[in-house]
Amino acid sequence: MKEQTPDAWISLNASYYVDPVCHPDKLLDDANLFLDGAHGIIQSLFDSLSQDADIDSDDLANALWGAAKLLQMGQRSAQEAHERLKP
Repeated sequence: MKEQTPDAWISLNASYYVDPVCHPDKLLDDANLFLDGAHGIIQSLFDSLSQDADIDSDDLANALWGAAKLLQMGQRSAQEAHERLKP
């Protein structure tokens, strides 16, 4: 994964940008969806780990990476929404 490109919403192997006409409310709705997804992953991991389940370390690492990306995407969506709400 490469470094964040300036003005990119998120950079993975490619850089992604927010539609310039997207309304801030839609960005905040998306932020909530990303944060809810991350919460679901983390809660499921917590439930599995607290039950002494045999969890593959690669699967655990991938799930945590996914949760971290969802958190980053939610933060970036909220940040972009706040920027657009400024007078």
